[in-house]
Amino acid sequence: MPYPHEAEGDAVVVLRFVVDENGGVREVEVLSGDEPFASEAVVAARDWKFAPARRGDKPIAARIQFEVRFTEEKPAPPPAPQGSSEQPAPAAPTGAEPAPTGAAQTPTVKQRGSAQGKVEESVDVAVQGERPAVVSSLTRAEARQIPGALGDPIRAVDLMPGVTPTVSGLPLYYVRGSPPGNIGYYIDEVRVPLLYHAFLGPSVIHPELIEQVSLYPGPYPASFGRYAGAIVSADLRVPRHEFGYRVDVGIFDSGGYVETPFAGDKGTIFFGGRYSYLGAFVSAITPNTLEFWNYQSLIEYDITPRDKIGLFVLGAFDYLEGQAQSVDVNPGGDFFGTEFHRADIRYDRMFGPDTSARVAVTLGLDRTRWSEGKLLDKMIGGRFRLQHRFSDSLTWRSGMSFSDDRFDLELDSRSQNFLDLRELFRSRGDSAFGGYTEFVWRPDRWVTVTPGARVDLYTSGADSEVGVDPRLTARFRITDRVETVHGVGVSHQTPNYIPNVPGARVAGLSGGLQTAVHTSSGVETQLTEDWFGAASVFQNVILDVTDPYSSTQDFAINAIEARKRPTARAFGLELSLRRALTRRFGAYASYTLSRAIRMFPTTETAAAYDTLAGSDRTHVLNLAGLYTFGPNWRFGVRSVFYSGVPGKLRGAQPVFDQARAEPFFRLDLRLERRFKLGPKGYLSVVAEVLNSTLSSEVIRRECVDNAGTIVCKDTIPGPVFLPNIKVEGTY
Repeated sequence: MPYPHEAEGDAVVVLRFVVDENGGVREVEVLSGDEPFASEAVVAARDWKFAPARRGDKPIAARIQFEVRFTEEKPAPPPAPQGSSEQPAPAAPTGAEPAPTGAAQTPTVKQRGSAQGKVEESVDVAVQGERPAVVSSLTRAEARQIPGALGDPIRAVDLMPGVTPTVSGLPLYYVRGSPPGNIGYYIDEVRVPLLYHAFLGPSVIHPELIEQVSLYPGPYPASFGRYAGAIVSADLRVPRHEFGYRVDVGIFDSGGYVETPFAGDKGTIFFGGRYSYLGAFVSAITPNTLEFWNYQSLIEYDITPRDKIGLFVLGAFDYLEGQAQSVDVNPGGDFFGTEFHRADIRYDRMFGPDTSARVAVTLGLDRTRWSEGKLLDKMIGGRFRLQHRFSDSLTWRSGMSFSDDRFDLELDSRSQNFLDLRELFRSRGDSAFGGYTEFVWRPDRWVTVTPGARVDLYTSGADSEVGVDPRLTARFRITDRVETVHGVGVSHQTPNYIPNVPGARVAGLSGGLQTAVHTSSGVETQLTEDWFGAASVFQNVILDVTDPYSSTQDFAINAIEARKRPTARAFGLELSLRRALTRRFGAYASYTLSRAIRMFPTTETAAAYDTLAGSDRTHVLNLAGLYTFGPNWRFGVRSVFYSGVPGKLRGAQPVFDQARAEPFFRLDLRLERRFKLGPKGYLSVVAEVLNSTLSSEVIRRECVDNAGTIVCKDTIPGPVFLPNIKVEGTY
């Protein structure tokens, strides 16, 4: 493999790809690595040949993780004086080391260096075709470079097709018409209430711990449940079993990450965290106080070659204090604080090459405090999952899980919205128990069908409901470059609509569960060796949805609006085009054309009627491009465009039939300069701006009929503008 002519120093690139039954390589993706080394590794990998993995005497396809090391050759030392006892050092190897699934052929030494590869000890092997049919994913190496994401992979979710923002820059999304309160967030299988600090800040987990972020817009795998909308899942990185660290210092906050093996490489420890000192700046220029921090740790230990135990803990804290607005209630001033903590203890067992299982218990504490009250949730949960491969063509997955939440509300009787808060978030106990089963069937290499189902029992106080969720997805390979993907599924959720507020979940099951039916059909194609395209159509229906924002364009706490349970319908077209963002030139484009409708039933005071949802935005377009100048400069730009919200004529019924507000457009910029630090480390200086155009958007449009003339008033907050300069050091 050539050493890039414009590069310098040593580098490591980690690839993940499929080795097919013939030993060829395809579906190459970069998990980590810098340019120009990443591009060189991807191009070279497509020409490699492996001895394919086998089950018995039959070759099978496998997905492996492969590490490529580039080494810059140093000038040869002068010859030793005649008579010296010194011997020349042996030449560095230039080929890939042998591996269980074969060795790459003929990586060669050229120019000033060499490249060699090996299959890592933590090889991730899975039979080809097991990836879900309906999913959008970005690796850490790609997502951290997207302008406007502030270096956080999780913030890159809003770039994906099907995602409609409510407010630019805020992690409050509608996904294929499903409201923000119906989106579930998971980090390494652990459910968390929010993913971002102070709604706008960085994610609650250090980006270096994230391997990949996936958006399941629905239908999603049967292992996910109890949400009627989408799922956002972040997978932790695979341990490298070697010492490494990262330190980043920005103008708003600082963070760090360290990994180290122990017990002779039987165990590994991750530590990560972030602390904000933005409060010091805020306090100096305003009467407000702002603070946030987070922490994470993962400890894994191999008891035997087949048994592993682990402990994953994480937590986040946000606090905002401002000048008092209600002196009678809180003479000391108003404040708002949120926090959550999780401890997940897991045990993994490999019963053999075809069977694996995990048992885990999760403890959690969620709390939200403000001047006039407190919401507290103490939870315990557990899960069990089992996977067994019956044959090369049939895999079975099954599992069970439970959760028990004890909610407590403390509220001053003089507080604002006292009656609404007491009704919606009263003290009580909620629980959920259920299980799922799922088969992955591949009758041949051209077809993958995944039927599954889950059943959950929900209780809240004295109420109980049962949700039965059948799901079916299928993937058909038309040619080596074209596949079609299809899915249909049902999912249920309790009537909650509050997103991203720890401890705040709507009480009771009045009106029954929300019932969602997700349908999707699309095509994916490898247009060229570098470009990947996808198109899909979808239609989702949510019965008895709880989504006050779509009726009011307001996130205010209102029990009357929460009791309204219309039917939500959304349908549309999604297009995406991408070239790996880790390449010298990377690009990502997504476009969503959709329509969201709310259908209100007949009541004692009004007849049934349909209306646009107040959250509807017909067009959403994201364009991102990144380019590497030489080995050390990386520039990126991203544009965001979406339609304005529809106007509502003031009246008893929330009918959005007036002219839309002006569309929104913003431009994000990112510039990075890297410096090598020894054979493995580097130092980066990153300058980034979210909304460099200082664009403001309309989030509410209310209209009145003034003597036959429609007059509309727009609510325009902001603009949301975030500049940042950060220095990152990695080893």
